[in-house]
Amino acid sequence: MSPVDLYGEMYQALSHPRSANWIGVDTVRADGDGLYVPDPDGPILAAIVAVMPDDEIIDLVAIDLVQPKRWRRRIGVANLLGEVNLIGLSFTGEPLLVHANPADWLNAGGRGCAVLEFTPSVCGLLRSIRGGLDVDDDPDFAERLERELSEPARRPTIYLRQQRAA
Repeated sequence: MSPVDLYGEMYQALSHPRSANWIGVDTVRADGDGLYVPDPDGPILAAIVAVMPDDEIIDLVAIDLVQPKRWRRRIGVANLLGEVNLIGLSFTGEPLLVHANPADWLNAGGRGCAVLEFTPSVCGLLRSIRGGLDVDDDPDFAERLERELSEPARRPTIYLRQQRAA
């Protein structure tokens, strides 16, 4: 399997006449569990958003333009959209706006974040926000967020170096 050229695919999506403001557009098709592949004959016209937590594209997200609540990742490594917006919030006491899906995040101008997958690291980041989490008017998502964040964090076993050597 050849590696995916995320930069090339994003460039292709940005060349679409309907793309704007670093949001590309492309036709795609579903490919596996929550993933997509670009396909010129694909059945889904999608907004393509690059996930760049550290100024480097790590994944792409395709948001269905007909059914915006439906979305898929390109390679499945990104877990959070808008991660850059979390910087400093664990210290400031300001709340974080958490969106139920990438379309809502886009409609909010990229403010806050959208959870793509509730991994232990994402849950840890969200728990660290001292000011709390603001959720759009979506009671189902608020309930899911509450449920996911109430799971106990897995803690590693801690050894004193002398005990480990024995």
